[in-house]
Amino acid sequence: MGAQLDRMELQVGLDTLLDRTPGLRLAVPESELPWKSGLLVRGRTAMPVAW
Repeated sequence: MGAQLDRMELQVGLDTLLDRTPGLRLAVPESELPWKSGLLVRGRTAMPVAW
């Protein structure tokens, strides 16, 4: 239940951010974004953006 709510909150937050900053874009190519290394959690360690 908690993970589903977290995903929904993240989706709403990102949608709102992108609506309010239409020029927001990745500052580096997607292939250069680093991943966390771990057995339990997978995700990006950083996501540099520019606008």
